[in-house]
Amino acid sequence: MFYEESNKNQFKRAFLGPFTLDNRSQTLKLGNALIKVEPLIFELLVYFVLNPGRVISRDELGEKIWQQEFVDNNSINRAISELRRILSHESLPENVIKTHYRKGYSFNLDVRFDPLNLFSAMSLEIPHLNRQNIQLFFLASLLIILQLVIIF
Repeated sequence: MFYEESNKNQFKRAFLGPFTLDNRSQTLKLGNALIKVEPLIFELLVYFVLNPGRVISRDELGEKIWQQEFVDNNSINRAISELRRILSHESLPENVIKTHYRKGYSFNLDVRFDPLNLFSAMSLEIPHLNRQNIQLFFLASLLIILQLVIIF
């Protein structure tokens, strides 16, 4: 799953080891403790979460996160260092964000999305349930059951 501007809000919550990332409230928690993350670093984290294990070039980060064609190396270095600092935890490996020499970075942490995200994603594709839709659903179900009874 690759990040696109339209997809960045496609999940509500993700679990990254001991961390919980809430994309709607733009918060990161370690247990119950809220961790302060500046907006740019949060966007970077979301980008990595949506692209786990994939090597992401500096140019791509500049284009997608900074939304510029050229971004100073120091800006990217600072952001990556800050994100590494935030994600440092005794239960996690040191190379949560791995540097690939002359290629870019990869996010090497198992990401689990909240199962309720499925319902959120599905609700975008399924018409809203209203009285008429529920009645049609039950009517269709009843017709299917009647056909099965007649056949057997």
